Amino acid sequence: MPEGTAETRAPAPPAARLRCAQPLVGRYLRSAAEPGAVPVSIPPPTGPRPQPYDPADPPAGAGGPGHRPLPAPSPFAPPGSPEPPPASERSPSVEPPAAPTPTEDAAPTDEAASPPAVRSPFAPPGTPEPPAGDAPAHPAPYGPPGHYGTPHSYGTPHPYGTSDPYGTPVPYGYPGPRPPAPVNGFAVASLSFGLLMFCLPLVGLVLGLIALWQIPRRGQGGRGMAITGSVLSGVGVAVWTLLFATGALSAVWDGFRDGLRDTTVHSLRVGECFIAPDGMGVWSYASYPAACEEKHHGEVFARIDLPDGPYPGDAELGRRAVAECYAHRYAYVVDVWTVPDNVDVYHVSPSRESWRYGDREIVCAFGDNDPQALLTGSLRRDKSTLNADQIVFLEAERLSEQAVDRWPDGDPQDNLTGHQKWAEDITAALDEETGMLREHTWPAAAARPVADFVADLEEARAAWARAAEAEDADTYDEHYSEAMALPALESAITAREALGLSTGSPS
Repeated sequence: MPEGTAETRAPAPPAARLRCAQPLVGRYLRSAAEPGAVPVSIPPPTGPRPQPYDPADPPAGAGGPGHRPLPAPSPFAPPGSPEPPPASERSPSVEPPAAPTPTEDAAPTDEAASPPAVRSPFAPPGTPEPPAGDAPAHPAPYGPPGHYGTPHSYGTPHPYGTSDPYGTPVPYGYPGPRPPAPVNGFAVASLSFGLLMFCLPLVGLVLGLIALWQIPRRGQGGRGMAITGSVLSGVGVAVWTLLFATGALSAVWDGFRDGLRDTTVHSLRVGECFIAPDGMGVWSYASYPAACEEKHHGEVFARIDLPDGPYPGDAELGRRAVAECYAHRYAYVVDVWTVPDNVDVYHVSPSRESWRYGDREIVCAFGDNDPQALLTGSLRRDKSTLNADQIVFLEAERLSEQAVDRWPDGDPQDNLTGHQKWAEDITAALDEETGMLREHTWPAAAARPVADFVADLEEARAAWARAAEAEDADTYDEHYSEAMALPALESAITAREALGLSTGSPS
């Protein structure tokens, strides 16, 4: 090509021009920067240009050349959003505009012009535009917006409450409160027994310890109740142990037993005198202690415990009470002859009701023959006031007196066997009594009176022996009268007088 001649090129097709637009611009800029370069002219682009959207155009689908139906609006567009233009107008196939022709005033550069800065669609209002040529700090997370069109279908949404591939939806709101832990049954039982600490304290203590062992392992409640029940039960066990160790439980039981009985006489002790406001006839119902030096109605001399078993009956219990009280008076009064003639023996025995509650005690007391009469002074006499001769004589005499006191029930005609046994016991007692009196060495003043008394006792022994062998009631009565008529009582008074003992007839 001749020097200085401008090069003329045929216009490129539209597609080729799109591909070559950027290289041409670059080459043009570089050639313009070289010294002596000749500017290259680039013809303007040819072809149809995109027309702006005209609202007056026929609606989509109305027909006519060059018109397409409008796409359906997006179901996710907010209310009031304008409908998008047709695809032909949104994305026309246009050629890029030709690069501007450089002028002499333009300063040539070696590099292409920087693209304009794009404001991020996610920037908050008021954010300044980034400077030209700077790349955005962060790339657009979703890329350039695509063509408008029918949105992608995600399937029919599942209504609330129905199953779907992701599981059953949780209803709106916060979950409810956690239910309380169940209470341990042993803890409740331990607290119950602990409140009744004096009934079964050991049971409450064991249940409480079991509950404390189970609660942490089972995640149950009731720890406070278990601790309270164990503590109260432990206190009850300690109290019971103290009562057993000190003997106080026996005293508590005696007081409780006396409270159950229908009389207050059981609160009296042996040796105490008492006042019975209604007299000795009903002294078991109301009695209270009094000084023996002052006037009183009675004096307690024995308390006798009976064996356990079924209630023996009123008659049998009364008979046994009389025999026991007369036998025990010798332990309180060594010489029964010192007891005045007007003094008799009274007793209180258990009733059928008190026997059911554990009453097994007989109370014996001295009182006047007249239930309303009063006594003065104590009747108690012990061995400390007697010498050795007196004690031997009284102990020998007591053998026959105790045998005589065991009087059988009924008459010989009704109970001959019982009376024969009684006569046999008296005979044995007289044998033992006479033997003690013969073996002892008596003072000179008492030797003869005692010897006479022994001779009368031997005659009485022979009469009682014949009564024990009687074949019928009449024969028994005959020998019984013979024994009672013997002068043993007169000789006994003489011997007692010689020994310095009381000569009053025994009560």
